[in-house]
Amino acid sequence: MSILCKNCTSGYILPGEPKGSLLNESTEKDACYFSPAPNNVFSPALEVPTSVPATASESQRSTGEKLAVILLTDIFGLQLKNPKIIADNFSKRLNCDVYVPDLFEVAWIDECGNSGRYALSEAELAPYIPDVPKTHYSMIDNIKRIMIIVRNLPRLWATRPAVGVARAETFIKKLKEKNGYAKIGVVGYCYGGGVCLQLATKPKLVDVIVACHPGPVWINDLRTVGIPLAVLCSEGAQTLTVFPLTSLLIFSKLLEDEWIPPAKRVSLEAVLRSVTAADTKVQTFNGASGSASVIT
Repeated sequence: MSILCKNCTSGYILPGEPKGSLLNESTEKDACYFSPAPNNVFSPALEVPTSVPATASESQRSTGEKLAVILLTDIFGLQLKNPKIIADNFSKRLNCDVYVPDLFEVAWIDECGNSGRYALSEAELAPYIPDVPKTHYSMIDNIKRIMIIVRNLPRLWATRPAVGVARAETFIKKLKEKNGYAKIGVVGYCYGGGVCLQLATKPKLVDVIVACHPGPVWINDLRTVGIPLAVLCSEGAQTLTVFPLTSLLIFSKLLEDEWIPPAKRVSLEAVLRSVTAADTKVQTFNGASGSASVIT
């Protein structure tokens, strides 16, 4: 199950507005945000073209290959505009198509008649979470945050990482089949970063993966990484110690195991160094909180 760390809703709204478009929004399945390459007029809603358009990017014209990047979001999905703006920046700077799939196909209505699509609301958690790395968290704030998570456990279970991995894999396979992309890179943030780590164990699915502040992380699974992988960690990606009470140490330890504190990071680096099938890298950004890569 995906449990939020204390920086998950920290950060700032990026300036500007998304310039791409939402595809398949009405069908719920395969819904995504699409930001096309600036010089690419090919529409992803159409069948695979017989040839690369004359206006495609220089890199695509020189190799004859269509390239794409898939961005996997944190637990808040597409309800924030930041991942869409990041996708727009990627498409502009990399000159390739960028997709942000909606991995959260959860339609719900609570006892108050409120409805939504995502397991958790950023607005619901934000009041209890500061945006300064290593800020002290009071027990009251921790209790409130955990109660929100506990109340939403059914929705969180419906969007657990294994489900996200399956949906991402299906999305990628359909994209390769229908749109003819020869090479695909994937970048994921927080929840999406955890999904990325699992995708990295599936050879030939994509060509390169970058996982930013990923969670949860099961290190032993990464012994079979077969795709070039970079894991980017923030100094503030610490464990969520909820209740400093002896009777609840087991619960606290469970939460701790789902992130990458310094000791776990050492183990991660050791495991990835043993991988021979692909190039790997782990990098820590000192002074950054988890939200520095996730929401900003």
